[in-house]
Amino acid sequence: MNYRVIAKGLNVRSGPGVSYAKVGPPLAYGAEVEALSSAPVAGWLHIRYGQGGAWVAGWYLESIGDLKNPTGQQIVDKAMEAKKKPYIFGYEVKLDDPDPEAFDCSELVQWVCAQLGVTPEMPDGARYQLAHCRQHGLEIKMRDALTTPGALLFMGDPAHHVAISQGNGKTIEARGKYWGCGCWAANRPGFTSACLIPGVDYGNRKTYEPA
Repeated sequence: MNYRVIAKGLNVRSGPGVSYAKVGPPLAYGAEVEALSSAPVAGWLHIRYGQGGAWVAGWYLESIGDLKNPTGQQIVDKAMEAKKKPYIFGYEVKLDDPDPEAFDCSELVQWVCAQLGVTPEMPDGARYQLAHCRQHGLEIKMRDALTTPGALLFMGDPAHHVAISQGNGKTIEARGKYWGCGCWAANRPGFTSACLIPGVDYGNRKTYEPA
């Protein structure tokens, strides 16, 4: 059974109670955890943590069942719904809107992730999205990203543009005012770094060489 954290900073402890030592940084709001036992101990739940287990207060969790992370291909498929939409720089969409009128580059990525329930939540802004992926250790080689559906391709550092790799040598992206939203060559000049999205299932990550 999986659960989602509904508290701001949920402490992780070595045993079922506040008298036990904290064993790591607090879990962020929205983080997902997997229960190792279906029976809480005095309200405390034993969860998978690192290479073993730890305990958290169960009253700060909500059940989300056996939730599976969206796949990289689902990221691509959802983004393809934006084809032929106009590009408006700085445009803010309602993330729960199933059919926004326009996008900019990072808003498309954020909207796709929100629509598919990706956790942790993807921030807005290409530079913040690159930092978010790097914080989770998910920067990869460009050559891997070009063949990975749902990987992100960034221009600049700090990034000023982001695109989604289809995995077939093309992107799906909100490219700019002249182009709008559509598909272009993924290996064109300008892309400088690439990442996987935290909370997305890309299969066997061991095949990727870290950047």
